[in-house]
Amino acid sequence: RAADEELGAALHGSEADLGLEGGKSTGLGWDTDHRAGFVSIVGSPNVGKSTLMNTMLNESLSIATAKASTTRQRVMGIANQPGWQVVFSDTPGVVRPKYKLHEGMMGAVRCAIEDADVILVITDVFETGFRDATMLARIRDSGAPVLVLVNK
Repeated sequence: RAADEELGAALHGSEADLGLEGGKSTGLGWDTDHRAGFVSIVGSPNVGKSTLMNTMLNESLSIATAKASTTRQRVMGIANQPGWQVVFSDTPGVVRPKYKLHEGMMGAVRCAIEDADVILVITDVFETGFRDATMLARIRDSGAPVLVLVNK
């Protein structure tokens, strides 16, 4: 229960912040024990972001291939269970933009970072550093909790 409360506070603010008393109906049909939030999955191309989201949702929403940079726009998927809901955002791989397509892809990543209640940064064991220092600073400065997952 304590972990659920911490996650709920991180994702959606505390019940006191929302003006609600624990476990009581708001009179609007909302259950105050229900938690919801947005998790943005961010990382370099081809580190397993789409595969992770597809696996967590048990659905093939995002294209998952060996070819790098297959995801070119944000793909969202929703996981629901009694008491909680998580909206996952699979993002294009972070690159230093070299042309307009890359700029658009990085715009989708920026929006996902801004919308996130939690940011999941995925890397792999072969990666020696984040490819774009500006995007890394954006993640750091977002104010959202950041989890790092090392894949492969």
